[in-house]
Amino acid sequence: MGILVAIEWPIIRILFSIIDTNFSATADQARFAQLFEYAIGGKINAIVIHLLTTLLGAPILMETFLIISIVFISVYWIITVIFVTVLMKISEFLVLRIASYDKGPVLAVSALAVALGGISKAFT
Repeated sequence: MGILVAIEWPIIRILFSIIDTNFSATADQARFAQLFEYAIGGKINAIVIHLLTTLLGAPILMETFLIISIVFISVYWIITVIFVTVLMKISEFLVLRIASYDKGPVLAVSALAVALGGISKAFT
């Protein structure tokens, strides 16, 4: 964004130094546009200046928004990976605790059967 301001600042500074800005801020916008066009030599010059600032500024804005979106998407992926890692560690801990008991595997299979039965009952 700083590069965009650095590129467009001289253009805007030159344009507004040409225009007489002694009228009030509540002046008609159409009148200001006509005054602007007159000061820079006509409508074609205004279009060329707008085209120039757009051609200079658009790629910089696109890069900025692309970098911002990549950073935010990366942060969401990192948070998702950390969350899934924590869930895996918790499930690993539970499975190891269940398997360490003598009747642990039998209890785990019965708990799984109860869970599957509850899910099937919820959908039927």
